[in-house]
Amino acid sequence: MHLPLDKDKYFSLEAHSSLPRVDLRFVENHTAIVTDTIRDIKALKPPAATEAPLPHIDLKALQAQMTDAEHNFQDTRERYGVGVTQLAQNVFDAMSKTMPCRWDGQDILCYTVRIKSPYQAANCSGPNSSELDRVKKVLDLERFKMEKDNKRHS
Repeated sequence: MHLPLDKDKYFSLEAHSSLPRVDLRFVENHTAIVTDTIRDIKALKPPAATEAPLPHIDLKALQAQMTDAEHNFQDTRERYGVGVTQLAQNVFDAMSKTMPCRWDGQDILCYTVRIKSPYQAANCSGPNSSELDRVKKVLDLERFKMEKDNKRHS
């Protein structure tokens, strides 16, 4: 005996021929079936698509985004000194707002000028006197601002 449950359903039940009927009980929008009476279940058609298909993903654009994210992460990581004091990091952050800076161990390099701990103008050295003078001037100003802020918050 072949029993389609409903024309909108996507499968049918085939009952054992020795049994008189398949016991179907309908409760609201659910159907209860006594499973002892089922011999086979067959798909009549694939289910209808209930969700919209997934959008197209441009793999080249995704790869470009990933590359940009990796570069941004690398740039961000290079802005943090390893094994440096909070003062050193604050000096680096302040100096890098107005000039290109990078870490070289625990030293800060601005242009060709090296700033060594304790990160004051007296600890600057470099081959180019105009760059050296500029870095010293900015460093003195930034250290003055930091000390002023520290006194205000103390």
